Amino acid sequence: MTTDREIETLFRRLRLYDQLDRRAEGLVRTIQRVLRERYGTRHVRSEIEHMRAHVGRQRKEILLLQRAGISTASAELLLTRMLAKIEGLCAERDRLKKEQGGPTKGRVLGGRSW
Repeated sequence: MTTDREIETLFRRLRLYDQLDRRAEGLVRTIQRVLRERYGTRHVRSEIEHMRAHVGRQRKEILLLQRAGISTASAELLLTRMLAKIEGLCAERDRLKKEQGGPTKGRVLGGRSW
């Protein structure tokens, strides 16, 4: 388990990379992995909830643009990317849930066999 101090160090490095205009994909992946390990499904679930609310707002905006006769191609493309991200988050949530385990299905009292 990573400590708070180690997480702060990772974020400081990320800010430094940003100031120096350096690419930080590897560092970002490390931070994401650490946060996933730290917060597990709780974080993923809240991100899914946030994205779903955002998708609803985006759909309403597309309807308004269509009523006004304005092209919605870019907004629909954004909506497609958002939906793909939600699908990815749901897959990650399911994977984390599976890794986490849980009560043994079909057994009384979580695995007692008498």
